[in-house]
Amino acid sequence: MKKYFLIVMYAVILCFCCACQGQTKKSAAVPPINCEYGMRNFAVSGDEGYYFFCNNLFIFWDGNPEHAAMPICDSPDCSHDQSKCPAYIGTMQEAKIFYDNGSLYVFSGEKQHDPVTQEVGYPLWKVAADGSSKEIAMVAKEDPYSYTVFKGVVYYEIQTEDENGKVVCSIQSWPLDGGEEKEIFHSQYQNGALIMIQGIGDLLYFKEGGIDMSIDLEDPELDLENLDLNQVLYAYNPKTEELISNPMNEKEGWTTIIRNVFNEKIYYTFWKSEEENTMWSKEIDGDEEPAQIGTEIFYVRAADPDYMYTTWMKNETDGTHEVKILDHDANVKQVISMRSIDRLDIVPATEEYVFGYFVKMTSEEEGHVSASIVLLERDKIAEGKAEMITLYQGK
Repeated sequence: MKKYFLIVMYAVILCFCCACQGQTKKSAAVPPINCEYGMRNFAVSGDEGYYFFCNNLFIFWDGNPEHAAMPICDSPDCSHDQSKCPAYIGTMQEAKIFYDNGSLYVFSGEKQHDPVTQEVGYPLWKVAADGSSKEIAMVAKEDPYSYTVFKGVVYYEIQTEDENGKVVCSIQSWPLDGGEEKEIFHSQYQNGALIMIQGIGDLLYFKEGGIDMSIDLEDPELDLENLDLNQVLYAYNPKTEELISNPMNEKEGWTTIIRNVFNEKIYYTFWKSEEENTMWSKEIDGDEEPAQIGTEIFYVRAADPDYMYTTWMKNETDGTHEVKILDHDANVKQVISMRSIDRLDIVPATEEYVFGYFVKMTSEEEGHVSASIVLLERDKIAEGKAEMITLYQGK
């Protein structure tokens, strides 16, 4: 399908790094942090603790590092692997979850009938945070590639093709308490996508990227390094419905790639080749000149007021992957190494803890994997001594 072709295209061209959103447990101290990249958001905070989505299960943790995390279904006889379990949601995508007014929300990649309209589509599940119930809140006609829940509204992107084969990307909004679904944005490219849909403060941000030409990724003469990408960051005000665009700085002969948005700044890369990369930042609104913050190739997958987190840093010499934790001047504070066949996605969630989603290859020959939720204690990062503590081990 065209949509999955686009995902491959962006993985090759932009080296996407999926990141995630975190919120503090103390509602009065929620910092303006959000770095989803439109893909995974597996850790959120609620009124009583933290919720995760791991191996198709909603998991709860009370915030005590000595306690394990458990499925929100407390039935002693439940196997947590079938539709009747309130904690179980079957999905074929890297799920993102959100907490809003006592309920958890996640889109499923498995088609369902809309209980109201009976149309077939991709359901947004609403699950009670205490595990007492689950229901379909609404059904999207197309599989949402990127979505977020922001101020009581779900915003999601769908992709279709017009009669000329061009990709039409649109962002739809739907109030969680019911109401009119409407389109707030659309764009059209030969190959393109909207990504990084996220809410920060009073605004909804998303990134548009596209190529207004046909390309063949299998063409050996395709020059990926010199494709003319259109990169625009948009800010949408739900109250006024005003849409503001913020085109990125251009540098002749280089590709500008928006990496992340946090601390009221845009972080982006000038990219020319694997050997020539520079990381920059600039204010979303303001006259401040862009600042260069690093020359080493790295991708900000997550961030908080103190640190930036990078993953998938491959060390060719010994076959390991590295997770680097840096300050905002790109100074390395700690490095976590692991096998090249394993993966750790980091999500800052509170001022005390940093959560991670650890995928471990249990059998390299057979390709079996296990997933677990881990945490790092933030006060130990400054000393370079933070270790992964397992909160929940999936099957």
